[in-house]
Amino acid sequence: MAYRKVSAMTALLLFTLVAGLVIYGLQRNHVRQSRHPALAGSVNFTDRDADRVRAEVAAAVARRRPNGHRRPAGCPTLTTRAA
Repeated sequence: MAYRKVSAMTALLLFTLVAGLVIYGLQRNHVRQSRHPALAGSVNFTDRDADRVRAEVAAAVARRRPNGHRRPAGCPTLTTRAA
């Protein structure tokens, strides 16, 4: 019984030590990164995604039919009937 008590106390001590080291490491990393709130790297760049989306929207508007109805190319019209 005494062996189990020592083993449980050792396990609790090791768990507390590991938990304390993890908390210390996370806090140290948090403090070190809080001095630089911006992301790493350059922030002086052109957003190419926004330009691409604008170009795609402009192309879609140009392809749109005059009455607002769009039909995929090669799709038969609804007014054609087989005799």
